Amino acid sequence: LARHHLAPHRDTVSLAAAQLVVARELGYRSWPVLKAAIEARATTGRQLSSFLAASVDGPLDRAADILRADPTIAVGDLRAAAVLGDAESVRSMVATDPATALAIDDERGWPPLLYACYSRWHQLDPERAPGMAEVVGVLLGAGASPDTNDGGRTRFRSALKGSVEVNNPAVTEVLL
Repeated sequence: LARHHLAPHRDTVSLAAAQLVVARELGYRSWPVLKAAIEARATTGRQLSSFLAASVDGPLDRAADILRADPTIAVGDLRAAAVLGDAESVRSMVATDPATALAIDDERGWPPLLYACYSRWHQLDPERAPGMAEVVGVLLGAGASPDTNDGGRTRFRSALKGSVEVNNPAVTEVLL
């Protein structure tokens, strides 16, 4: 409290003073700025979730609309870079933290390899297919298994099954 709040200490601390201290400890100048940042992050998280769902389950035009509205949606997210076939970003993220290549997300229970294998972006933009195959190669090189699957959650999904279902021969070839 002494470090982040200029008012003298009292026996009781107001809610506003406590909120200010929490915000400043987290690097924000005020509680409203912290609250706005959290709300923006939640909105971005929902958009990213919608983007990923549309990229692997459709409708793909919905994914394209989201990407067009926010071209930075894939920045810093390995799953989004994988569905888009952005091999350079995937390579960079995996080099920074190799464990991300195998990390299971909380939402679908999928590792990044399944996102790359179930991505339908090559159907909308065929020039993405080589990048998607390269992403799969990067993830396999980082320890992902070509036998990767989701453990049979709602319905069984595996890397090879995904690449065949979405008709991406380049990805299928890398997996085989």
